Amino acid sequence: MKDKITNRGITIIELLLVISITTILSAASVPIASNFLVRNYFRDGKDNLVSQLYTAKINSMTNKENSPWGVNTSAHQITVFKGTSYATRDTAFDRSFDTPNSITISSNEIIFAQHSGNLTSATSITVNSNLNESNTVNVNLVGNIDVN
Repeated sequence: MKDKITNRGITIIELLLVISITTILSAASVPIASNFLVRNYFRDGKDNLVSQLYTAKINSMTNKENSPWGVNTSAHQITVFKGTSYATRDTAFDRSFDTPNSITISSNEIIFAQHSGNLTSATSITVNSNLNESNTVNVNLVGNIDVN
């Protein structure tokens, strides 16, 4: 006699087992994905800051709009501006970039001299993440930008 095996699909226990394993794996991956996003925001914020510093320096060196250009940073915003100071700038030329709440940028104002791109004093800007990562962006007297 031959035993006949019939396949009637999956049982409720098998379905519950698959759902519970999927739920456990999903819950375990949330912290990893969250840390990945924060690290990515941190790198993007630092790179954006450096990019905007170069933009202001190039604008000053090429004498764009016959004016010096600068960068103002606050905890969650980077602003490229036209003028000799942030307080007296021409707001029509402002380019502002918001940064995520997971990173903070030290407050600073950097103004590049027309034609030369030099600064009156060297300065540093610190970028921090809520994962205790930190980078310092240094701008020396001749306007060279370096990330540590």
